[in-house]
Amino acid sequence: MSVLDIHGRMKADRIRLEAYAFPPNVPALVFEAAKECPDEIALSFFEDGLQITYRDLADRISRLAGGLSASGVGQGIHVGVMVTNTPAFPVTWFALLSLGAVMVPINTRYTAREVDYVLTKAEATYLVVEEEILGNLDTAVQKLPVPAERTIVVGGDRNGYGNWQALVSHDGLAPGYHLPVSQSNIANIQFTSGSTGFPKGCVQTHRFWLEAGLVMAKAYQPEHRRILVYQSFFYMDPQFLMLAAIFNRGTAFISRGPSRKHYADWVNQHSIDFAFMPEFVFKDLKEKGDKLPSLKRVNIFGWGRENHQLAQDWFPFPVRESFGMTEIGTTLYQPEEAVRMVGSRSCGLEAANRHCKVMIGTEREAEPDEVGELWVKGPGVIKEYYGDADANAKSFVGDWFRTGDLFSRDIEGFYYYRGRLKDTIRRSGENIAAQEVEAVMRGCPYIVEAAAVGVPDEERGQEVKVFVTCVDGIDLRDKAEHLNAIFAACERDLARFKVPRYIEQIDAFPRTGSNKIDKPQLLRERSNIETLSFDRKSAAWVNLAAGTAQSTV
Repeated sequence: MSVLDIHGRMKADRIRLEAYAFPPNVPALVFEAAKECPDEIALSFFEDGLQITYRDLADRISRLAGGLSASGVGQGIHVGVMVTNTPAFPVTWFALLSLGAVMVPINTRYTAREVDYVLTKAEATYLVVEEEILGNLDTAVQKLPVPAERTIVVGGDRNGYGNWQALVSHDGLAPGYHLPVSQSNIANIQFTSGSTGFPKGCVQTHRFWLEAGLVMAKAYQPEHRRILVYQSFFYMDPQFLMLAAIFNRGTAFISRGPSRKHYADWVNQHSIDFAFMPEFVFKDLKEKGDKLPSLKRVNIFGWGRENHQLAQDWFPFPVRESFGMTEIGTTLYQPEEAVRMVGSRSCGLEAANRHCKVMIGTEREAEPDEVGELWVKGPGVIKEYYGDADANAKSFVGDWFRTGDLFSRDIEGFYYYRGRLKDTIRRSGENIAAQEVEAVMRGCPYIVEAAAVGVPDEERGQEVKVFVTCVDGIDLRDKAEHLNAIFAACERDLARFKVPRYIEQIDAFPRTGSNKIDKPQLLRERSNIETLSFDRKSAAWVNLAAGTAQSTV
């Protein structure tokens, strides 16, 4: 297909989707589906043998909304939600949104320090949390900013705490009830590591979520009705994939969490027709000779050229790149017809309701193939980070959001991801702020300064490595107890996925003119030598090949 044909397809998509008549808010999408196809399966928690019809889902939402309303939750109330991939998460989300309340999803692996940060930053006054997770936080639970009487426990009955099951057994509100909640109302404060520093709260409206679900549901052809959801619900991807299934009156097949081992079985056993696919999963599938015949399309993100071409040659369905962020939703994608772009590493063309440009500084747009920063605008794009004036000043220029990512745009209009301006590490789909890891490391025993970087890893994408300087007289290679104390401190204050895998002790850091640690120079200095690092996974000192560490700046 020619470039003109591909652009024609994308233009038709934009016209069609931008004219789509959205429901007034996110829960209304569910209630509309419940009227149209009440007995169809909306959500399948297949590992637990649970299936929820659209009628049942709408009923649970209405009941929980009634219980929450009676407990004081209403318009504008911010509610932390710390729940795994169980029916409690989507039911709670839709119930909160139907009341005009705001959900603040919290990573279920967060430590008490991290939970306290998110709840405080988001000004959450209620918390919905699973009993087991609350138990893990027990040593510090009394210090959390939400009191017991406004902490609603899922899967348990604690004296002095709210009981989720009792609330969902409430008589409920009238089916389809919602306050006058519009598309411009806040739905979520979704935390992301962002470019630097600690996580920032993205203020996402109902319009943001409706757009995100619509693109997944209606842009990719043919429409998909059996969608695999394998990531944890506290991320945005599972939320908009579930909405996509609801837009198409289909079924979201929800696992307890990701599994490299079971991915193929899930797709084959449940006749999945759309999913995201990590690069390492493709390698496993090819080795096993599995072509996943039920799939109609998979979306990939940042694959290598060779593997993308190999995958497209192997599978009978389109394997296409796309690009999105917590702040902007799906913004770029390759249509099915873009066969000629396979292996190009292009993220595609602009999605409906999105406008993009590549900027050099803040003064001019880049020329074709010139690398600059991607700026994005559109009706659903976030307009602010919650309570973060400094980040807002740096990230927004009028209607435009500055992504902090380096892109180029070719003469034919296709966008290419070129790298990060962000000081982040990307591990197994997680954005890890280097500054947060460094802040915790500096508080560890024996550590003076720290610089966190990403190390390439075939399975994880990147692993966390930290360069450290230590107090006089300390050599981390001398005593295991030194490293044990450092990792114990990290595990106390960082989620497990943020805890460094590698630590390398150095004598001194190179400095910038303003006396900051010069990470790019640090990596340049060490690019031609093998360095000895402690590997937490193997519990041994290992030689990392020259040049493996990657600057996150």
